[in-house]
Amino acid sequence: MKKIVLATLFVGLSSFAFANSVYSPAQGVICDKKAGFCSDSYGISIGMTKEYLGKKNADTWSKRVSSNGFDSQSFTMSNGVSCDTRKKVCKKSKWDKNADAHWTRILFGKSAGHTPASGNQDEMIGLGKKDCINFISQKFGLSKSTIHVSGGKHNGSKVTIPVRINSKEPRVEEKGKCIIKDGDVRYKPSY
Repeated sequence: MKKIVLATLFVGLSSFAFANSVYSPAQGVICDKKAGFCSDSYGISIGMTKEYLGKKNADTWSKRVSSNGFDSQSFTMSNGVSCDTRKKVCKKSKWDKNADAHWTRILFGKSAGHTPASGNQDEMIGLGKKDCINFISQKFGLSKSTIHVSGGKHNGSKVTIPVRINSKEPRVEEKGKCIIKDGDVRYKPSY
């Protein structure tokens, strides 16, 4: 009987430890201390991992993310919560059909799907500009101040925004465009 009680207590405590290893240090960010990574709404983020969990974890995940075939946009955390940043949803497990409202709201917030309540075109372009700057900054490790967006077009569920990048360190001078469709952000340089 004593062994059963101790085993039950141990299982309960280990479940509690896994639950506490996943947390949100800021809106739009989820970190998993046990797994050693952080994610933003675009996937596992090396920059966020370094900021919240340290350089060692960032270096480990940088190697994993850069390996062929690794999908940093779909992940499962140590507490079982599974997120897909392409679909802008988190679930209690990867087998659940329904979204986990708590983690989905933390990671993707109001801009998930880029559909403001008012449906206002200017508001959609404004949200798209913010998402574009965040995406390029995270993906290429550039300062947000080096990424310039202007104008923009809205066509149905698609937003296209012209981009100019001008950075001295690392040296980058480039023009391109962000294309945002159904919550998916892509950057296409102009050649």
